[in-house]
Amino acid sequence: LEFPETVWRLDPRTGASWPGAERYCFDIGYRLERGIGDVKYVWEFGRMQFLPVLAADAALNGNTQSLAAGRAAIDSWHRHNPPFRGVHWAELLNVAIRAISVLLAMTFCGAQLPAATIQRARALLGAHAQLLALFPSLHSSANNHLIAESAAEYLLALALPQQPHAAR
Repeated sequence: LEFPETVWRLDPRTGASWPGAERYCFDIGYRLERGIGDVKYVWEFGRMQFLPVLAADAALNGNTQSLAAGRAAIDSWHRHNPPFRGVHWAELLNVAIRAISVLLAMTFCGAQLPAATIQRARALLGAHAQLLALFPSLHSSANNHLIAESAAEYLLALALPQQPHAAR
């Protein structure tokens, strides 16, 4: 199973792609972008909320196809969405939800994954923790966004106590 780069950036309604690794996340004008489509479609898939479901199926039912799909998603994400590059890093609520999704998946079946995938997941989670610590939501998004970000930071600190911002 392979997740191509385009799956992470493709707007399903327009067929256009949002910026990827070629752009710094905070240089992407996702609120003002015209002609690409609604960024929320791309962000929804990028939250990776399917990972805990796949991991639970693998852990509870021994489904090796679900485990392989979860591994492929983590490996593809790591390859195509480097830290702080592309549209998926531009909005912190999505970063928080994705971090929680990856943490849950690793909790359910991380020990069954190849060492390289575990290393990639840890690197991703470390980058998520760093971004959440540096750029908390402010202004109009400081309510539900801040709650999700705080929850993710707390869970990341428990899971990765060696990370620089974990003690805070």
